[in-house]
Amino acid sequence: MKKKISTIILLASMLFTNVSCDDYLDVNKNVDAPDYVEGYLYLAGIIEQYQGMYWDIRATGPLTQMMGTSSYTSFATNYYSVGSDAGGEIWRVTYWLQGMNLENMINQSIKAEDWTLAGIGYALKAYSWDQLTKQHCDLPMKEAFVSGLLSHNYDYQKEIYPQIREWAYKAIEYLEKADNHNYGTKISANDYIYNGDKSKWIKFAYGVIVRNLASLSNKSNFTTDYAQELIDCANKSFQSADDDAAVTVAGGSASAAYSAYNNFWGVNRANLSRSYFQHEYAVQVFTGSVPKYDETTGEKYSIEGNKYYPYELADKQIICDTLVKVAGHYDPRVAVKLATADDPLYNSMDNTDSIKAHKYYGGSFTSFSGPIGSAPSYYGRNASSTYSGTVQDGKGRWIYRDDAPYILMTCAELKFCLAEAYWKLNKKDEAFAAFKEGVKADMNFTAKYIYPGTKGQAVGGDKITKSLFTS
Repeated sequence: MKKKISTIILLASMLFTNVSCDDYLDVNKNVDAPDYVEGYLYLAGIIEQYQGMYWDIRATGPLTQMMGTSSYTSFATNYYSVGSDAGGEIWRVTYWLQGMNLENMINQSIKAEDWTLAGIGYALKAYSWDQLTKQHCDLPMKEAFVSGLLSHNYDYQKEIYPQIREWAYKAIEYLEKADNHNYGTKISANDYIYNGDKSKWIKFAYGVIVRNLASLSNKSNFTTDYAQELIDCANKSFQSADDDAAVTVAGGSASAAYSAYNNFWGVNRANLSRSYFQHEYAVQVFTGSVPKYDETTGEKYSIEGNKYYPYELADKQIICDTLVKVAGHYDPRVAVKLATADDPLYNSMDNTDSIKAHKYYGGSFTSFSGPIGSAPSYYGRNASSTYSGTVQDGKGRWIYRDDAPYILMTCAELKFCLAEAYWKLNKKDEAFAAFKEGVKADMNFTAKYIYPGTKGQAVGGDKITKSLFTS
């Protein structure tokens, strides 16, 4: 009996083995995932991973005093050193979430001579690695995707920086190649940044080079080795806010199929709520109220008679001012980029004098209570965010909105990089012209995402109309 059973089992296993070897079943060597997918199918998933940059701003925002936080407080008070991946999302994005998916997309596209897709892939790779090294410095680069390794040697930043530029130039080379393949909607439907527009991807790649070189501007050899290359690339990169690189976000707020369809900074996902808020330094820079300090004690000089701002101002302010009674001095970006608790019912969105009278407060490193007043939420209320109820924040405002795109790179940023390069070369007229172009581009960028609230209702939105901002 035992022999009979053993024979049946043996025969059954042989039959199973034969069946499993049939060609129609032999689809993968990998039992967990497909061995091959068409290159374009990688694209949407690769681009979507850039939301991870917004995760990391929870750490870099406090480090740069643009944000305060009662959540990631370690980043607000010291450089984070505890064994945790907090603030390390760009590492995860570059090595894993994009990782081999991006490598496969590039390599398969080159083999198939899909030059447009290969070029887009190299442009994205250059951008991600530029972000990664600026945040984490030395990295495993040469051995990053070598299979079978259980440990990886690190490469110095001096090797990584030129490699990033090489990838960007390779992107331009492939994007400029004649590509007669009929992609239909394969690229455009999966490209959430430029919808397959090759000319804009070429500008994007040049922009990556500009950003890469701009961070070397304080090197002793910047003017001799890098400045002219930066200028050449900037002139081939973004020329208006229409060129800005931003990842489209579907939104949908509470009705979205998945909450992640909403922007990471939107109301629905409640990542900002009131755990993150504008820092007093961000407010000082934008309102022209950077204080004067006693250089021996670090204390600010108090003055009498100004309840809103009780400190003596530094002789030179850094970026802009808000002198409301002097023509041409009020910078309207403050009414969009900063949050204010003023005008809670949105009745004055189109009233110039009321907008100019708004007051702005910033918090400290770890508390929304600042030296003068309390920082509101990014949505403009002295309360935690909510998307329901009589008083609420709706879907948010400006780039803090459920359907706001993820901003990757702007024309304004590149024009300011260009201005600095000209300045370092002592070309002051060219520097000033580029600086003004940067301000113009940032004005347009700011206006683009204004989402006005509803008069008479505390249901969220910006507290200035787009038409008033423009005028």
